Amino acid sequence: MRDKLLKLQVSGTKRMADGRMRVLLGDIILETGCKVPKVLPEQLVELRVKNITEQYVELAWQEKRATGLPPKLMIIPINISPKIRIQLLGQNDLAAKN
Repeated sequence: MRDKLLKLQVSGTKRMADGRMRVLLGDIILETGCKVPKVLPEQLVELRVKNITEQYVELAWQEKRATGLPPKLMIIPINISPKIRIQLLGQNDLAAKN
């Protein structure tokens, strides 16, 4: 499950009117304090969004029984800077002429 979540990319963020952040991870909308929807059909472990900053999303594993230990955390980095995925033919020639 960890690998599957880490492969998803953050494609958008939004700051709500109350100051909280909302993030689009793949096709999953995440909000602080909310449960993360199941990503695997046989998934037994629940995840909760602990914190969202402009740099990362912090997910906490929900334990079925209280163990007294701090919850395991998973950090998903946020990088929504623009990227060039496809360069069209002829683009190099136009840049050289200018």
